[in-house]
Amino acid sequence: AVAATRSPRQVDAPADAVDGVRGCAFPFVRASGYGTDPDYMARCREELLVMVQVESARGVESIPEIASVPGVDAVFLGPFDLSCSIGKAGRFDDREVRDLISAAERAVLESGDCMLAGFRSGGRGAMEMFDDGYSLVCGSVDLGLLRDAARRDLEEALGGVDP
Repeated sequence: AVAATRSPRQVDAPADAVDGVRGCAFPFVRASGYGTDPDYMARCREELLVMVQVESARGVESIPEIASVPGVDAVFLGPFDLSCSIGKAGRFDDREVRDLISAAERAVLESGDCMLAGFRSGGRGAMEMFDDGYSLVCGSVDLGLLRDAARRDLEEALGGVDP
């Protein structure tokens, strides 16, 4: 898991190159002022947020090692995926699921190196999660938001027409 958090360093790269193999389009993107910001690459190294997602019981076991990788700023927990990884999809009231999520949270917080982030899981409010040490809580999933918006649009378009 840790090896996957960093692309391999290019052997022939200059000493000040960004770690790993990546595409580079900074002269063409808005963030760099379309190439007019000479400090863009240096600022990227300082301001880039690197967040890795843990979605399995095996990943939870690896959190101490993952969190110790230089440059990893946050560990993002996927509670639904965590529950699926132990064969209990979405069963957030199950003791084993709760224990797995709690173990993941503790491991991140005890690392002292990374912020704790994740999706809100069933039965937990965002404020409760912030109180439990989360720095970032996502309350919705993009596909769920799109689905709900599409349903509202369809209902409005049908205007009470029975399909």
